[in-house]
Amino acid sequence: MTLTEIYRTAIIEGLTSAEASAKYGCLRISLLNIGTRCGLPKLKTEMYKKREVEMKALTDKELRTYYDALLLSCSSKCKVELEVALKEIERRYISLE
Repeated sequence: MTLTEIYRTAIIEGLTSAEASAKYGCLRISLLNIGTRCGLPKLKTEMYKKREVEMKALTDKELRTYYDALLLSCSSKCKVELEVALKEIERRYISLE
């Protein structure tokens, strides 16, 4: 497989660059470079994947409360958490009103 194919497969599988490089036996930096060179979407980061797992474990009410709390105190540090929470809310079809 070429690096581009590996990168695309990693996006589909939701892998981080480190996971993809270990799974497919390529250099992590080469994988990241090919993604940038070809203008492909970024791979997930470890922090993003960790937050996804945490958000999926929350109930609908807990997720909504957590999202509201993020909106109140959000800084540039919680951008990833806010993005993950919003995607999980949309996935579950929870009303934001």
